[in-house]
Amino acid sequence: MEKDDDIREAPASSDKPFGAHDLGEATPRRARPIAAYLFLAVLALRLVALGRLTGSEFLLPTAGDMHFYNDWALRILRGAWSEPTAFYGLPLYAYLLAAIYKVCGYSPFIPGLLQAGCDAGTAVLLYKLGNLIFAARDADRTALWRGRIIGLAAGIGWALFLPAAAFSAILMPTAWLIFVFWFVVWEIVRRNTAPGYLAWLGLGLLIGFTAMGVATILFLLPLLLLACFTKWNRTRPNPLHARLAAAALLLLGAGLGTSPAWIHNYVFARDPVLLSAHGGVNLWIGNNPFATGYPRFPPGLHAGQEAMLQDSISVAEKAAGHPLKHSEVSRYWSNKAREWIRENPLAWARLLGTKVMNFWNAFQY
Repeated sequence: MEKDDDIREAPASSDKPFGAHDLGEATPRRARPIAAYLFLAVLALRLVALGRLTGSEFLLPTAGDMHFYNDWALRILRGAWSEPTAFYGLPLYAYLLAAIYKVCGYSPFIPGLLQAGCDAGTAVLLYKLGNLIFAARDADRTALWRGRIIGLAAGIGWALFLPAAAFSAILMPTAWLIFVFWFVVWEIVRRNTAPGYLAWLGLGLLIGFTAMGVATILFLLPLLLLACFTKWNRTRPNPLHARLAAAALLLLGAGLGTSPAWIHNYVFARDPVLLSAHGGVNLWIGNNPFATGYPRFPPGLHAGQEAMLQDSISVAEKAAGHPLKHSEVSRYWSNKAREWIRENPLAWARLLGTKVMNFWNAFQY
């Protein structure tokens, strides 16, 4: 019985190196190949989808967001390593594509192959999370399968989730973001005690660096801070100064991770923009008299990231009567959105309610 308890209970030690797999010690060794089989199965499914896309006319992007990133990467390869203005679009994925093209040659297939691996890794993380959270704690050995079954169901569900398959095959940073997101969540869940200081710094660096590709990853920072002051403080109370130091290292890491973007914007472009200046126009797209709570571009802005960004600059500069910095363009659109919200509070409340329902329903658009 003691042996079984050792198998089921993960050690509550925090002195393991960052990334050590506590979960592997919390389950019998025979369960470990399940993760490998799941990874290979999901990878095979994603490669089938990628192969079908490769054999079609849609592999090479000609418009939309994929064309925006692909064209930016090609400009980087032609020598345009820096922009004369603040970034007007998150830069990480374009530079990642440029690096892949530089090493492997120009082919959207290679990024899709790497993203298929990321997506298979996401399925494994979901399996591990389900296994860890729902694993049985009683002495019945047959109940040990509960966590594995739930985790496997989560992994299979991800494998069959069509939007995941689509975004893993196209030139978009979504697959990378989702993998990093669930990796950080797994790091929070699997640890019984707080990470070491280097791990806090590393998590901050990872989140900050990923934010240069998809800024919504920054929502993980409050989650980590909450774990720092609640979850890990309950299991092994730490002095307040230790928790504050951990929080400071996390935020320092996030700042350092995003530094390539804000150094470019502040130092070289002389424009006070943290990551990208397109936040203002995004706010207007979601909060304007024509907004429905679904993706819809208001009059004056064309669909597609590249066309929309260019239109947003042209319209703002025409209204101002002179050229604008990208931060000023963003301010123009955010002011329009805030003005509409202020003048139409009831319409905005109804719009917000529609967005909340759309977020939680099963409709994909």
